[in-house]
Amino acid sequence: MPVKYLCVKPPRRIHLDSPKYNIPGWVYFLTIVSNFKAPHFVKEGFNAGIIECLKNEKERLGCRVYVYCLMPDHLHLLCGTTRQDISVLDFVDQFKGKSTRIGWKYGIKGSLWQRRNYDHILRKEENLQELAEYILNNPVRRGLVAQWDEYPFCGYLDPFDL
Repeated sequence: MPVKYLCVKPPRRIHLDSPKYNIPGWVYFLTIVSNFKAPHFVKEGFNAGIIECLKNEKERLGCRVYVYCLMPDHLHLLCGTTRQDISVLDFVDQFKGKSTRIGWKYGIKGSLWQRRNYDHILRKEENLQELAEYILNNPVRRGLVAQWDEYPFCGYLDPFDL
């Protein structure tokens, strides 16, 4: 009887090598999606807790969050690290864990976030201000507000010191 081989594609790598996430001064564009794309982020008190958690983790780990936008089912960040011993992925993992515990207090069962996140290291030719405006205008494109600054769950946390 002939042997059948099962050909399985290895999972696509979605992250670069780990050391690429520990470089102070580099800027990363991250999108973190809620588990099953559930629209959890629609309650003002809960959203305020998530943003406070983001601020606390950035301070605790020495990271920068230049721009953020918490949409009903995902979070966009322009961020970076200031320390070689803390990577942006460490920051995101810590934030996801602590914010999930906040979600439990609001009755959310299981994981708040998808396991993976999407990231992109900005290239020199990319305009940081244009990307920040793109992130901030996400609620406008979704029809949630007319102007980005009317949306209470997005803004700038750290100045662009690049």
